[in-house]
Amino acid sequence: MLAQALDLTTFVLMVRTHGVTAEANPLVAGLFVSLGIPAVVVAKSLLVVVVGSLGIAAAASGPTLAWRVAGGVPIALAIAIGLIGGITNTAVFLA
Repeated sequence: MLAQALDLTTFVLMVRTHGVTAEANPLVAGLFVSLGIPAVVVAKSLLVVVVGSLGIAAAASGPTLAWRVAGGVPIALAIAIGLIGGITNTAVFLA
């Protein structure tokens, strides 16, 4: 969740100073252009809820490999993507 919050916060700062064309993710840029920042906030929030739900379901379903993968991989990807987005947004913002 913190990684997604970092990504969202740095996205807002970057867009304010450099415009939406600085956003590397075409899905986020298109969402912002079409529906504005509220849509980006809702999308990030839904991502956190879905990934968190998978993690909870995996933890509650026992230690089978399938549930570990179903819960662990999305969490790891969400963290990695959020961190990469936050770092690249910060780099653009500070440039």
